[in-house]
Amino acid sequence: MINEFIRKDRTFRRFDENYFIDSSFLKNIINDLRFCHSARNQQALVFKIITDKFTNEKIFPLLKWAGYLTNWDGPQQGEHPTAYILIGIHTQRANLQDKWIFTDIGIALEALSLILAENQLGNCIIAAFDKHKLEKIIEVPNYIDIQLVIAIGKPIETVETIDIEQNDSIKYFRKGDIHVVPKRKLDDILF
Repeated sequence: MINEFIRKDRTFRRFDENYFIDSSFLKNIINDLRFCHSARNQQALVFKIITDKFTNEKIFPLLKWAGYLTNWDGPQQGEHPTAYILIGIHTQRANLQDKWIFTDIGIALEALSLILAENQLGNCIIAAFDKHKLEKIIEVPNYIDIQLVIAIGKPIETVETIDIEQNDSIKYFRKGDIHVVPKRKLDDILF
């Protein structure tokens, strides 16, 4: 069953803006993430849940949505995410120069994404955002370094994967209303 969720778990960029996500549901997920692997057990990741529409509307314009889709400015009104989770590093618990903290982030992200997929929700992991403005809106303490914004919602788009040849482009693209994600073949990732 986990294999099925890994294959279905994609990046979604368009959501049903009328679908409300309760903060207590997301808080339960964060509680599950406490049990993820952590290098040296430093447990330096911290999370901020945002579900209120007013704050969501302030966050949305600070995000960049799809680098490869140069002619697309992101979700339209009615397609915005209805929740966000910010992932940060508690700098008093871990050094930002510690490469292992980013392994912890990857582990937590995959767990989060799979739990969301299991609940028919989608997400978009966003690293391109106006950090300074976001930190002011959310009033982030100075010992927290925000790394990612996870946009969450009920997906309203179809995302498909295609196998590509070794030298083909890895850039995702739109084919009509379908978001297409090229994936390298198994033989191309084994060595």
